Amino acid sequence: FYLGTKPLLQKAEYDLQVVKQEDYWILKGKGLISEVFFKLEPVFKII
Repeated sequence: FYLGTKPLLQKAEYDLQVVKQEDYWILKGKGLISEVFFKLEPVFKII
């Protein structure tokens, strides 16, 4: 899982996909995503 810069992932489920929506990005994953931290721009919204 790589997005150009190094994300800090903890306790994240597999099968993540990134979806761009309007002016921000959304990470979608199968199952619960917890303790996911990004040092990325634009800001990521975890759903």
